[in-house]
Amino acid sequence: MYVMRAYRNTTRVLTNAAAQEIYDIERTGAPFEKIAHLVSGKRGRKQLFETADIENGGTLALGISVGLVHDIPSVQELMDRMITQAEQAIGKYA
Repeated sequence: MYVMRAYRNTTRVLTNAAAQEIYDIERTGAPFEKIAHLVSGKRGRKQLFETADIENGGTLALGISVGLVHDIPSVQELMDRMITQAEQAIGKYA
């Protein structure tokens, strides 16, 4: 989702409770100071990077390619998919 549009600093972030809180405050027309503590990075540093709590941590900025992520497989699942896809691709030209 996008946050901070009203402050001319639009940022694409992971949709979570913190992002929704920022969005809700922003929509009221509140000054930036009302969300500064939510976007400063202090809140997310511990929650996101130490405990991996992505729902209750701070905001996590993301690039446009996040739209290409549809699941988070285990390493084994990912490797199996890659091998299968490679074998299929090789089979087309063999």
